[in-house]
Parts: sequence; structure tokens; C-alpha cells
Amino acid sequence: MKKEIIQYFIIYLLLTSFLYSNDKYRFGIGYNHFFNYSVNSTDITNKSDISNCYGINIGLQKKLNQQYIFDINTNINYLKSQGCHDIVEYDEYFRILSNSAKSHTNEYHIPIDFDISSKIVNLLSYGVGLSLCGTKRYSTYEFYLNDIKTDTKNFYEDSYILGIGLNSFIRFSYILKKSKNIDLFQELRYRYINKLLSYNHGHDLSDQKYIFSQLIITIGVEL
Repeated sequence: MKKEIIQYFIIYLLLTSFLYSNDKYRFGIGYNHFFNYSVNSTDITNKSDISNCYGINIGLQKKLNQQYIFDINTNINYLKSQGCHDIVEYDEYFRILSNSAKSHTNEYHIPIDFDISSKIVNLLSYGVGLSLCGTKRYSTYEFYLNDIKTDTKNFYEDSYILGIGLNSFIRFSYILKKSKNIDLFQELRYRYINKLLSYNHGHDLSDQKYIFSQLIITIGVEL
């Protein structure tokens, strides 16, 4: 997980460095609730759905004019699930070697939102825009015979998915009286994502769905 976070920070800093001109940065913690997630209809989550998670939030605001602000927002999320798969495997003597498999899936989920926002009043703002979401999914399959772990070597599968969609948010900022440079903020954001591209060691994943909608509640500080 550390490697993925380091790689992401490098990409994010390169993306935002050219925008920096004494504008505001945001850092916070977000709670994510998935209203629906297409992966929950597959076997890798039939023992534990992906429905909630916590993540790190990073954002940047750049003022375009007196009315509009260019807003970049992202989350770094880690999700996990478990599944049970019905399989039958035979050897050359037609003995059953395994009749089930159990999977453990780890998912690194990094959406980036590009928004145009405006203030309703001084401390309350809203925005809408485009979202991109990169996902790395890694699954481990263990093989069982009548609920007893077999000697069959574990099978590993990883895939990379890029999704595209829309988002909207409303954000309330609270000015700290003792600090002129640090504000607190609370944000409510909705995001919808659909698959754009996917890759799994050359395998064709075009027929696999990747759709989700989620609600994100974030609290943090603005600098």
C-alpha cells in the first residue's frame, strides 16, 4: 500500500504544482458510502460486500475570478472484501482435488474530481465537475476440499481499471479566530463512476461492469 500512495503523491504534486499561486489546500479524512457497486454482484464479494470505507482527502482551490473557483479534489481509499467460489477440479485419475475456493480481495481506489465551484455565501460553496477514478484490484484465491485447505497453490489475480464520471459537492468552511491561515471545513460530495478502460495481464475485461455511486462526508483543514 505504501508504494501505491507514494506513486500517487508524485503524480498529484506534478498535476497541481503548476496551479500553485498562494491558493488554498485541503487535507482531511473522508467517510465513503457506496450506494451501489457493480463488483458486489460478483463472487469476490459474496461473503462481504464493499459498502463503506474511510480515506484520506486532499484538495486544491485556485481562484479564477471574483465568482468562480477551480477545485481539484481526491481521495485515497483502501477497500477489502471476501468471496466464496463454487469450483470442481479433477486430476488425471478423476479424483476431486478441490470443490470450492475462497478469495480475499484488496482494492486501492483513487478518484480525482475536477470542479468549477462558486460561493453561495461567504463560508458556503458548491461545485460540479468531471471525475476520473483509478482502481487497482488484487485478489488471492485459496482452494478447499470440503472446507479443508488443500495443497493446491494459491492463485493470484490483479487488474487495473480507469473510470470516468461526474460529481457534485457542497462545502462549509469555518474560520478559526486564532488563526488567519487555517480554516476548518466540512464537505458532502456525491460521485458517479463508469468504466472507461481496464487491464488484466492482457485479458479482455470489456464485458465486466465497473459502475458505482458513492456519498463522501469529509472533515479537515484548509491552508
